[in-house]
Amino acid sequence: MDDHDLNTVNRVMPEEHVREHCANTDECKGYEFAYDTVVKKLSPPEVAGLINRIRALMVTGRLEANGLTSDEQIAEKLIESDEAIRLFATNSHPVIFRKIINRDTPAIVIANIFKIIRIRHEIDAKTVDENVAISALQAHLLQQCM
Repeated sequence: MDDHDLNTVNRVMPEEHVREHCANTDECKGYEFAYDTVVKKLSPPEVAGLINRIRALMVTGRLEANGLTSDEQIAEKLIESDEAIRLFATNSHPVIFRKIINRDTPAIVIANIFKIIRIRHEIDAKTVDENVAISALQAHLLQQCM
């Protein structure tokens, strides 16, 4: 890394501030980001169902591969063969997808994912207060770290 890289500060600024800041310098670089939009927002029960289906397909894929194929290769085949899984893995829930396809993800992590989904469902159904539910979840997760 050269000295220029060490002195560079990357900031995210509202567009009007970027224009104002860049108007006075030749060294300003602007970038425009295009974010993927979620095609369809999945409900918490849909997310849970898709996770269960992916996990079952991963088990089947592992059995069929007889140890000769990695989790990533099995997952790639699922992504290629199923549009709902492709969107889940690449668009709506890529972090969760990576956790659930990995055979080394601890069971407690999977259980926590399902707990978060259940809480989101309760919040959406207005059976719990969002702030109370989130605070309780945070306390639960912090307790697991101790």
